[in-house]
Amino acid sequence: MNFLIALAISLLIISKLLDMWTTYKRIQSVQQEQNPLGRKMMHRWGVGDTIIIIGLVSMLIIVPTGYMLWQLKPYSILFGFNISMCLLLSLIQFAVAHSNWFGKDNIIVRWMRKTLCI
Repeated sequence: MNFLIALAISLLIISKLLDMWTTYKRIQSVQQEQNPLGRKMMHRWGVGDTIIIIGLVSMLIIVPTGYMLWQLKPYSILFGFNISMCLLLSLIQFAVAHSNWFGKDNIIVRWMRKTLCI
């Protein structure tokens, strides 16, 4: 189970870093940011600082989540739920990074835009 926890947390961290890096490389103007909250933050603090702030906040969530997973019994429902959420969030972040890198929406990003009305 430790391997599964390490994998889930590693995927979260790697996908977040790729999302941050591709966002920084892609955005030429604050108006290109699709996330309304991110756009407001970028207007206030700039693109680079906002990306760093969001990355730090993400790590402040990811690290305690990893610690909590390490403390849970591997067969509890909460353990399975948390691992599933880590993997789902990683998938979404990888999809956003992919979309940023290639400059066009993929199926996951299109679904998110439609579902979240972004």
